[in-house]
Amino acid sequence: MNMHLRSLQRNIDRLAGELASQQLSTPLQIEPPSSSNKALADPYNTYAADILESVLPLVRARRQEITSFFYGHLRDEREKILQLLTPKESVSLTEMQMRYLELLFSPALSAPQHYEMALRAGERHDAVSLPPKELAESYQDYRRAIYAHLPELRQSHQLAMQVVEQRLNNDLAWQMMGVMQAMQQRNHHLKKMSDALHTFINHDDLLDFVLNGLRELPGIVGAGIARFATENQLICKKATGLVLHRDACTPDDSRPFRDQPLLQAWREERPVWINSVTHEIKDEGIREAARQLGIRSYAIIPITDIKQAPVLLLVVYSNWPGFFLAQDKHFFFENLARNLSPQFKHMEASRQRHLAELSVQQRQHYRKLLEDGKVEIVYQPIIDPLEHRVVKLEALARLVDENGQKLSPHHFLGAFGSSQLLTLFEQGLKQACETLAAIHKTQGEMIGISINFPTEAFEYPQFIHRIHSIVQSHGLPPNLITLEILESGKLDENKTIEAIHALKKIGFSIAMDDVGSGESSLLRMKSLPLDEIKIDQGFIHPLLNNLDHLDYVDTLIRLATNLNISCVVEGVENQEINDMIGALGFSYLQGYSIHKPMTRSEVLDWVGQFNAQKGNVYFYSVKDYQVQILYTWYARHLKRARLIIEALPNNNDLLNFDIVTHWESCPMTHALETLGMKDHPLFEAHRIFHDTVTDLRTRMIEGQNTTALKQQLNQIVQRIRQLVQEHTANIKH
Repeated sequence: MNMHLRSLQRNIDRLAGELASQQLSTPLQIEPPSSSNKALADPYNTYAADILESVLPLVRARRQEITSFFYGHLRDEREKILQLLTPKESVSLTEMQMRYLELLFSPALSAPQHYEMALRAGERHDAVSLPPKELAESYQDYRRAIYAHLPELRQSHQLAMQVVEQRLNNDLAWQMMGVMQAMQQRNHHLKKMSDALHTFINHDDLLDFVLNGLRELPGIVGAGIARFATENQLICKKATGLVLHRDACTPDDSRPFRDQPLLQAWREERPVWINSVTHEIKDEGIREAARQLGIRSYAIIPITDIKQAPVLLLVVYSNWPGFFLAQDKHFFFENLARNLSPQFKHMEASRQRHLAELSVQQRQHYRKLLEDGKVEIVYQPIIDPLEHRVVKLEALARLVDENGQKLSPHHFLGAFGSSQLLTLFEQGLKQACETLAAIHKTQGEMIGISINFPTEAFEYPQFIHRIHSIVQSHGLPPNLITLEILESGKLDENKTIEAIHALKKIGFSIAMDDVGSGESSLLRMKSLPLDEIKIDQGFIHPLLNNLDHLDYVDTLIRLATNLNISCVVEGVENQEINDMIGALGFSYLQGYSIHKPMTRSEVLDWVGQFNAQKGNVYFYSVKDYQVQILYTWYARHLKRARLIIEALPNNNDLLNFDIVTHWESCPMTHALETLGMKDHPLFEAHRIFHDTVTDLRTRMIEGQNTTALKQQLNQIVQRIRQLVQEHTANIKH
């Protein structure tokens, strides 16, 4: 895309340079008599005015014939544009052209006035998509029309003819400049918008930026984003300015949108350019709505996914007929849609995972609740399963509606742009700090708080100092506050790293949320100065049906440990998963199996009670552990196998070979006997596991290659996983 932009810019610059040089010359190159040098040196001075005074009455008398001759002899693109006009517009255009002709001959016209007049005329010609080449050729027709109906200029008013030639030359050059400036403005606008697209993380902000950016272009009166839910229902997601569709809408009758350009663009997966609503739209209702709004043309450009299938429609409206005829405008809108496609694809995927579809009224309602301070923070504990203690609380925002119902972020986050997200965070942080200070005061527990940090804040360095002030005002050290950023967010790496370093310098901890849900987890774990990762619950929920996920979870936990980063596993919804993840070690747990989100009063009581409980209900101490279920039994095998493979041959002193080589004394053997599974294939697979470890140790001592046995150990673990899943599936059924 940048290559196309540079090529277009070079062509525009070349044309502008040619026009600038053309402006300084006189096409007819007539050598004026010496007595008229002053008049011809400046076609706007008093001498020129005196010369034009004598022919102005002739121009006024014949301006209608000149204008009719001019429009009657147009060809090619110029004629096509005229055909787009309504009869009323044709009359208005003729009247305007007659006034323009009279101004060209006016003795009172100054150079600055002519420049502004011609520049605006050039912009109008660009608005109706008159190509520069056609504009230049039309001036030859214009001259012919003038001389055909003012023969006196050649016969007895040659000085006046020469003044008029100079003015016509200037008029063409300045109109061309108006056309080129409009093209340059679109080129600059496309580059500015394309460069900024990647900085947006919030769906609502991106829509606002694109639609409001389009409204800045001359000739654009409105823009919207829409999609088809069915062939009879158009969902208008957002709109600004004058548009034909603003809300979710269905036809008044049962007719499908068969003749509608929007449905055509959606079905045929290509742009549709409507250059005259009056001539091209059959639906009388749309024509009447367009007439009332002053909309003369519009374009529908599909925003596609990676397979080039439409996911959204960008609809742009103009008050000029023929606005979308020009190829450079096609280039502009098609390239904008092409650059938008990956951004919307990413955000739509995120919206489908986390956010509800909202109407315009719902968005306004939720924003009003936020403005009125109807935010309540609830708290979900994060625990260390080995030490059986609360490590921190995650602060989760809820909106409270007029009925007292608490709404989760799934329902309302899609309504918020950057400013609302920052307001939500600030209100939530204040409540969280108040709760944390109360826990420290009443319970004496020095725990921390995690809170989702909007990545939009990275664009506002001053916001970092504001949140520091909030934490300080509650007497809390910043190191108790963990700011969670979304892994799936589109981040400007440089700004993000700079902002994170500033936050860490103050003392805040930084966590990456939903690790594994996006495409850049490993890169960001390497590039960003993180203190913690939170593994996306999408890996956790399926564990009871597919133990393959446990391998990924264990890999992420070990990677975090190796990078000296804390790890929190989210979505621990039941005791089986709780025990399984706990068996892997080196991670904190969060989920409904520990506790659901609590109000402030509930969490103040719960924290002290939990930490006061005696014993470790998760049964995972280093020396003495019990295996409660087969899932945990498998997780322990997985952990053992990886420790053995990593420890041999260089760190075998880390292993207790009395346990891992003598299967009779292994607590996991006793667990299977207790479960009555001594005759089950799992018991034999477990014995082979120990035999393989014994062979590994023997070969290591003898200095032999252990690669094949390590591969065999992994295969045995996979066999154990298969047997566990088959056995537990039979139990469930």
